[in-house]
Amino acid sequence: MSSKMFEKVSQNYQNITHPLLISSLFLYQGLRGDIRTVDEQLKFLKNAVEAIEKNRGNYSYIKDGELANRKKFVEQSTNNVQSELSFPLIIFLRLL
Repeated sequence: MSSKMFEKVSQNYQNITHPLLISSLFLYQGLRGDIRTVDEQLKFLKNAVEAIEKNRGNYSYIKDGELANRKKFVEQSTNNVQSELSFPLIIFLRLL
């Protein structure tokens, strides 16, 4: 959720003072920020794996199986992060 959208949701709920709702909105925003950070780190790892694949001679100490495991980890983690980034606020609030 963008900060503008977060502000809009917060304004819509400004008359609601239930501590759980307020803390949940901040928790949701914080989690999304953390997930975006993980997404950026995964992009860095993906680039590193691609660089190793392009220059295998420079990284002969990394076994093919290990490289395949790293690539699989990055792909699976990226898919998980992308699904978490698409998790809407309304569903998050309903889970409480």
